[in-house]
Amino acid sequence: MEQIEFTIDGQLYEVEESEGTFSVVQDSVFIGQLYREKDQSWSWESAEGGFSDNFPWGEIGKKIDKHIANLA
Repeated sequence: MEQIEFTIDGQLYEVEESEGTFSVVQDSVFIGQLYREKDQSWSWESAEGGFSDNFPWGEIGKKIDKHIANLA
């Protein structure tokens, strides 16, 4: 899958998929990754480990879903 770029609240995010895991970069810094297990909602892990809510993970997941839907 190609790289996906979008903005949320004026912040640029870049996402790249590898084997079902989506790596997320903000302002050239890796911030974490999103993944989905068997038709469930998105799960994420921050770059520091754990499930930080410092970033708009839910919105990032929606942007990825929209991009995937547009490919179909």
